[in-house]
Amino acid sequence: MRPDQFSTARPVVVVGSGPAGHRVVQALGRQAPALPVVWYGDEPWAPYNRIKLSSLLAGDARWEEITADSPIPDTVDTRFGLRVARIDRAAGEVVDMRGARQAYGALVLATGSRAHVPAIPGVDLAGVFTFRDLSDAQKLQARTVRSRVTVVIGGGLLGLEAARAMRRFHTRVIAIEHGNRLMPRQLDDEGAAWLHKAVVEAGIEVRLAEAVKGIEGRGEASGVVLRSGEVIACDTVIIATGISPNVELALRAGLPVGRGIRIDDTTRTADPCIHAVGECAEHNGEVYGLVAPGLEQAAVAANRLCGGDAVYTGSIAATHLKVMGCKVFSIGEVERYGAADPARARHFADPDGDGYRRVLIRQGRLVGAQAVGPWAETPRVQTEVGRAHAQLDAGRAHLEGVAGVIFDRVAAGAVPDRTDLARLRLAYLSAVEHAVDAVDRMRNVAGMTAIASGNALERCFRDVHALTQHLAISPAHYERVGKALLGLDVGSGQL
Repeated sequence: MRPDQFSTARPVVVVGSGPAGHRVVQALGRQAPALPVVWYGDEPWAPYNRIKLSSLLAGDARWEEITADSPIPDTVDTRFGLRVARIDRAAGEVVDMRGARQAYGALVLATGSRAHVPAIPGVDLAGVFTFRDLSDAQKLQARTVRSRVTVVIGGGLLGLEAARAMRRFHTRVIAIEHGNRLMPRQLDDEGAAWLHKAVVEAGIEVRLAEAVKGIEGRGEASGVVLRSGEVIACDTVIIATGISPNVELALRAGLPVGRGIRIDDTTRTADPCIHAVGECAEHNGEVYGLVAPGLEQAAVAANRLCGGDAVYTGSIAATHLKVMGCKVFSIGEVERYGAADPARARHFADPDGDGYRRVLIRQGRLVGAQAVGPWAETPRVQTEVGRAHAQLDAGRAHLEGVAGVIFDRVAAGAVPDRTDLARLRLAYLSAVEHAVDAVDRMRNVAGMTAIASGNALERCFRDVHALTQHLAISPAHYERVGKALLGLDVGSGQL
């Protein structure tokens, strides 16, 4: 698409006023200032920084602070507080809740997500809240003054932020986590133990491996019933058990939906005129549920709408937060998948007892890192993780390209020659070089001794060889080319 394809009669329509939708609008304003844009949002107020909602609730931030970085281009027609009810793809129009129609030249769905509320008795009682948007924060602000005992269901990122905020007036706060550790999606057992200690020291009670059976009360919550039968008396309950992508608008329009609205590398859905970005989008089976990946998707969508060729290849999910004064950082994978997983973990606990750090490496590729407590190298680690992934992807892409051409020729009946042999060997060596460099980078950054180059080369060579098994290649063709070019029995693990 190009900006000159849009008009005031058929503008770009953005649905959703959260971070991803806001980023799309801002990027369009910078790249094509004259581009007509109509922007819908369910919430009645202008965009705000959702990351700072817990700070607003805790009294650490003012309204002006969470809206300070939210300018809107003057050319944008904003329609906040007006929900889009459906999409008429045949007519190229959206229909709002009042029945009014708005034509679009391109449509961007940035509908975000909502709090996941488990189907347990009592969730509809007064005194039961979610913590997801500004409306939730306002309700909880009013509640903090009168609450004496608050139970937070969920020991993940949102739950701990809510628990911290509710301690503002020295309210007794109990966090209940179904799993056996806090922040199970971001931390391993040892990292979570460090965080647990900090949370308890901040005055928050923690109950792990506990399931909530229901919420009891006559008209208003008065207690939480655990699976064991124990009742924790309270006057306020906050449900922070994850999120659910808002996919209903796309689903009713007949767009493919999995966990989220399915998009390709251009952020387009199955309808080339409709993009999806942010927490509502699913890319290669992944719904990130974090702000940063949504902003990356939004940048690609805006670029495409302005005639660019940007692509979205996925994000490395990273978490930065401060829980009761304890810094927590997590990026990528947290745990090995099982005993057969070749991933290797390296961890280090600060001798002064101030923190914990850990990296996870699989087949020569850094796939995760985490830290609890102060770690001055955190920004560098995040940068290096991205570089390591990019390096491995570069080696893999080159190997795929070279191998793909040869496999196609073999499939067509051609016999590999010495040129093919040389090209494939160089592709392997290039991928190995990328792998060794990536591993050395991360070991050095994590404060560990660089791996010995000889052993690393041998190990990474095997890893890169194993990586080719994930290519979309017929096993028969792979075996044939492997034997013909390398003189090896592919199945024996000679590499």
